[in-house]
Amino acid sequence: MRILICKFAGLRGALAVTASLRAIKEVHPGANVTYITLPGAEMATQGCPVITETVTYNLNNKVSQFAALVSHLRRQDFDYAIALSSHRMAHTLVALSGATRRICAGKAPFYLAPFFHQQVRGLLVDPHEAARDHAVFSEI
Repeated sequence: MRILICKFAGLRGALAVTASLRAIKEVHPGANVTYITLPGAEMATQGCPVITETVTYNLNNKVSQFAALVSHLRRQDFDYAIALSSHRMAHTLVALSGATRRICAGKAPFYLAPFFHQQVRGLLVDPHEAARDHAVFSEI
């Protein structure tokens, strides 16, 4: 099983993801997880046994770099793609990933909503980011 997780957050957000990844490891022990985050936040995921590949994406990249990343993601043939942050670029990358099943935390923008199979709503705003991430992971 191949899983894409996209969360544009700083170190705090990346640390919250690593805590929640245990849920994926328990349900899908052999899963290959690709994690997309901002430059500088990838340090928090180094050494995480669940994450197979970490990709950084600078939000100021050119369109050609965005297209290259989307092409790379589509070649990976993901089973699941999850947008954990409410950032528009996280939603866009997951929507265009070509994954068999695409999930986002919260409400996707109206122009991307048709690309998502599930929008996990009614989540706690942020009493603790790890709890919210775990709630989304429990959907796969």
